[in-house]
Amino acid sequence: MAEPIRVLLTGAGGPATRNVIRSLRLAKQEYFVVGTDRDKRFIAASGADQVATVPSATDPAFVATIKELVAEHDVAVVHPQPDPEVQVLAAHAADLPTGLPPVGVIETCSDKLLTADALTAAGVGVPLSMTAADLGGAFSELASLGDGVVWVRARRGAGARASLPTRSVDEARAWMDYWTSRGLAAEDFMLAQFLPGREFAVQTLWWRGRLIGAQARERLEYLFGYLTPSGQTSSPSVARIVNDDNLYAIAEAAVRAVGDEPHGVFSVDMKSDAGEKPLVTEINAGRFFTTSLFLSTVGANFPDLLMRLVAGNDVERLGVGPVAEGGGLWVRSVDMEPMLVPEH
Repeated sequence: MAEPIRVLLTGAGGPATRNVIRSLRLAKQEYFVVGTDRDKRFIAASGADQVATVPSATDPAFVATIKELVAEHDVAVVHPQPDPEVQVLAAHAADLPTGLPPVGVIETCSDKLLTADALTAAGVGVPLSMTAADLGGAFSELASLGDGVVWVRARRGAGARASLPTRSVDEARAWMDYWTSRGLAAEDFMLAQFLPGREFAVQTLWWRGRLIGAQARERLEYLFGYLTPSGQTSSPSVARIVNDDNLYAIAEAAVRAVGDEPHGVFSVDMKSDAGEKPLVTEINAGRFFTTSLFLSTVGANFPDLLMRLVAGNDVERLGVGPVAEGGGLWVRSVDMEPMLVPEH
């Protein structure tokens, strides 16, 4: 048996990293996991072999603390999941074994409007997106595409942060005012074409420009969607595998549009317009979807592949669409074990 690969995973108190850890436990390769988080209460339930609390990513001591832990535990791979930590650690790729995309790529992908601009320039389909500077003009143009509805969203952040389908300029302005009173600025918002169709997510992994694997799934229902004004949270409570050549072609074109030589993890979100055309709504660079355990359970263990690549091991390409459709629905909620259930 090969020696365990020693990895450090940040954000281990949250579900996204916990699912990465659980994915690694499914692999044939053994792992010793050091889990870090700001909150010592939740990190205790991470499933890591060793845990440590660390400062916030905005704290100057954060990177130094990570480096100390890497040295202390002889860590071969550092993988961040929370976006702020991805952004900070990407700037230290020369000092840490992360496998993250370049800083410039992560900066583009962390801003949904910059992403839309880059994809549009490359000819990749996106919902028409605009700044909120001219609220009335932008709303009028976008409403004509969305049957009177315009999607207001924060340019940065996960979980459909500050997102709402709005039906008037006054409603859009009131929503933005609500959030600006709680810390966001007016320039933090964008308006986008409302997309009423199906929603897809394509997990991809690249290594020095080479596609290692890609798998698509469809989000059918959303975790706590019934409690949010928009009805969405971007994290599914019910999902299923889909394999569509068009989805994979769009995802590859989108990733290549934000970087000449894709490297690392790129998680591509898409939603369909009224004509059932999938459009790219965002790309999460450097981290896995929260539901990475779904794909790992059905045979596409992207976290295991990434860790082995960063550690310098050879891996076999997973390929495009390695998981067959029809294997069941992935169902998840609070205080239940996520699991596959029959689709019919």
